[in-house]
Amino acid sequence: FSMIKFSSIFVSQEESYFLRTLGIMDSISIIMQNPFGSSDYGTTATGSIISIGVSFGIIGLIIGVIIYYRTFIIYFNAFFRTNTILGGLGIAIIIGALFQSAIFSGYEWMSGGGFIVLLLLHVKGNMINSKENI
Repeated sequence: FSMIKFSSIFVSQEESYFLRTLGIMDSISIIMQNPFGSSDYGTTATGSIISIGVSFGIIGLIIGVIIYYRTFIIYFNAFFRTNTILGGLGIAIIIGALFQSAIFSGYEWMSGGGFIVLLLLHVKGNMINSKENI
């Protein structure tokens, strides 16, 4: 563990896995120690769901899971209803970006702009699902 350079941008795949797992475990322990939220963000950035849980406690974690779950369901429904390859590809890219931000790297999603983008994606997904033909 002491041989890992935290300041290095270039780390091996094993070190990256170890650091990400360490960050997730550290963040979960912060949530358990501070069920109403904390300003301590742990060792590394994690997904935005866990970051919301660190900031706002267990209630925030539950709300974050609900928001992302509903947004995923909206886009999965839109993906299976699409009639075009390009529409399906665009929706698949949005689903991938949401999954990546929710689980792995929610660094910029924790800002005001990130919440606005998440809200806009949610609203746009509802608009897409309300159309007859996608």
